[in-house]
Amino acid sequence: AFIFIIEKTILSRLFKIIGEITRIGRNGDLSARVKITGNDELSTLGTEINGMLAALEKLTIESESAEKEKFKYVMREMSEGIIICRSDWHISEINHAAKNLLNIALSENLDLIDYIFSNYYVSSSRDSITDSSVPHKKFDIIRKAAKQFGTLYLEIAIDIIANTLGGKSNIVVAVRDITSQRESEKMKEELLSLISGAAANAAQSGTRSIADIIEEIKSILNKKN
Repeated sequence: AFIFIIEKTILSRLFKIIGEITRIGRNGDLSARVKITGNDELSTLGTEINGMLAALEKLTIESESAEKEKFKYVMREMSEGIIICRSDWHISEINHAAKNLLNIALSENLDLIDYIFSNYYVSSSRDSITDSSVPHKKFDIIRKAAKQFGTLYLEIAIDIIANTLGGKSNIVVAVRDITSQRESEKMKEELLSLISGAAANAAQSGTRSIADIIEEIKSILNKKN
């Protein structure tokens, strides 16, 4: 009976940690921390989770700061990726930044939509992107990692400008690198997934000890760090 009470107490504390992490993820407040009590394996786990949250908070702040600085630089130097397309989506004008971000060497008579769908993973459908009834839209394109470069996340913002007769005149496309933002979001999702897995393991702790579950979480946290 005494051992059962101890196991129940440990499980209760573990579920409190899981609940706090879930609440932090739901609220999106990376400045919040898990409450730590005692001086045992669970408190050590809580400390390591707080360390991960602190790292995520720092990464998010740095990412936001970098985005602000990047925006200032774009405004000052006009170096944001800008593309002007004709009504058939063929490129008529493209600046140096857009060429670099999209790795476009020759843009003359290039169909931007065909190029994007041929070279990137696209978060929206071709029909949705080219639908002129929705003049303003945003979507992501992703270049998967390869030997010579890492994964690149780009945000594409499109404005379809109508002419006086109501038809498409020009299409303005803005390209922005959001890699640091997306990687931060991915780390946050992975941490929450980790805690959810711990909850599932804890629910089946009849075949595994609490110590084993804690060690598994700590091991994965160390790999993330």
